[in-house]
Amino acid sequence: MVPGIIWIWLLVNVEQIYTLECYSCTSTDVNASCNNTVSCKAQQSCFKDVSTHVTVHGCIDNTQCDLNNGASSIVGRSVNARANCHECCSTNMCNAGLCTHPEPATCENDETVDCSKLNTLFGVCNDKHHAKTVCAKFCGLCNMADGNWAAWSSWSNCDVTCGIGVDSRTRTCTNPAPRDGGYDCVGNSTEHRTCRRDVCPVSGGWSQWGNWESCSVTCGVGIQKRHRSCSNPYPSGLGLHCFGEALDVEICRPGPCADGGWTDWSTWTKCSATCGGGFESRKRTCSNPVPSALGRYCDGDSTEIVSCNTDACASSGGQAIAFQSKDSVDETVKSNQTIVFANTSLNEGNGYDNNTGVFTAPRDGTYLFTIQMCLYGQNYFHWAIMANDAELKKGYFGDGSYNKCYTADAVALLKAGDHVSVKSTTGSAKLLQDGDKWNTFTGVLLN
Repeated sequence: MVPGIIWIWLLVNVEQIYTLECYSCTSTDVNASCNNTVSCKAQQSCFKDVSTHVTVHGCIDNTQCDLNNGASSIVGRSVNARANCHECCSTNMCNAGLCTHPEPATCENDETVDCSKLNTLFGVCNDKHHAKTVCAKFCGLCNMADGNWAAWSSWSNCDVTCGIGVDSRTRTCTNPAPRDGGYDCVGNSTEHRTCRRDVCPVSGGWSQWGNWESCSVTCGVGIQKRHRSCSNPYPSGLGLHCFGEALDVEICRPGPCADGGWTDWSTWTKCSATCGGGFESRKRTCSNPVPSALGRYCDGDSTEIVSCNTDACASSGGQAIAFQSKDSVDETVKSNQTIVFANTSLNEGNGYDNNTGVFTAPRDGTYLFTIQMCLYGQNYFHWAIMANDAELKKGYFGDGSYNKCYTADAVALLKAGDHVSVKSTTGSAKLLQDGDKWNTFTGVLLN
């Protein structure tokens, strides 16, 4: 057993053969004397307990007087705080004079203790931390000091500039620093706490584009939309919002609402001659229904011409005059170009020249001329029907949406030898011609 423990144990744990008389009272005055007494039970000792504000005298079980059950110091005295004291003794009324040891700073021996004898019998000086409370001078412990904390430093700056961080402060065991075997300070030398700054700015980011919505129409041309949001992440604090558009739009074409359909044929015109062979015609339009955007234009001709009154006239010179030609020699025609139609299926009077594209009137009369031109989408064709280098009729074809055929006609009073042709007047155009779509130039003498 440790020597310092032995002599304390002998003081407080001797077998008692009689009950003790002890002072018993509680006072808020730590210096007040106690006059009341009490008889202790067997295996009890007198005790005195002094705290900062209260003094208690009375009896206590012997098991509460050793170093493990008291204040963990010599005869129950607190080593770290002189204001706290718990001591036991085992003679009648002995607890009146407990807790009266000198302060360690005086470096004196306790007058109630025989330090020489205690050191001889129990080696009290070997237990420095307990001996300094009763035999500091005898054991040469005047320079011994337990460490004590200096004041805390100021709190450090927060370790973040925004959001939640940590700041800290420190203290040192230098008030005083432990020396000559004194206890080090108990506790932490560093203390941390949470610190809060302004919310960190977070700039917004676009989410992925959503799926395309349904087209705004079920046929023809419409629009469809898709969306995205500034949520990847959402902007917060003083963060920037997303740059750009949250809505995307594009054209959609689910299909044609209607293909073009021919109207009924008109009635036949009056025959251009009463004898000798004339012509009559009829027309129809691609408006039953008009083709919608993306719809197909009508296939076939919009004008039909047939011979009539083919019986010979009573006098000579009543020969019919008519021609019908198709198929432009040039697929792409340019400004101020005469259109030459290479194939002639009808040429009564031999007035049309399929090498030059020019019709020469064989004789005086009133003539009807008709053209049909077919164009690719996104093309415009500016044209004129020319009579002797003068514009008899002019216009343009094309609406820019889809492939389509267009027709026009003109009536002219000609003299024998006058010239009629079809001319491209402005820019260039790409003509569409195949087995279903013809570019044609026709003419007939009406009378």
